[in-house]
Amino acid sequence: MIPIFHDMMDWEQRRSGNFKQVEAKLIDKLDSLMSEGKGDETYRELFNSILLKKIERETWRESGVSLIATVTRLMERLLDYRDCMKMGEVDGKKIGCTVSLLVSQ
Repeated sequence: MIPIFHDMMDWEQRRSGNFKQVEAKLIDKLDSLMSEGKGDETYRELFNSILLKKIERETWRESGVSLIATVTRLMERLLDYRDCMKMGEVDGKKIGCTVSLLVSQ
């Protein structure tokens, strides 16, 4: 499935010269999937490494690396948030954990 993201990026780059539409749809879908409990750290790592490998020779590599980094960071934050919510801690600690994730880089 991950190589399909490369094809989407390539098509969008050729069509419009950027990844804005692909990025918006990807971020929206990731949020939805992660909220459903799908995805894990292994998938995040595979997403990053496979896509970086696939774009090595693309003329749009630099902007592709930026998109991949953004999406990978988002996946990391969503996984951290999901783990935080699963801890079963009291609401005050969940809020603190959420704020901590929002301000982390």
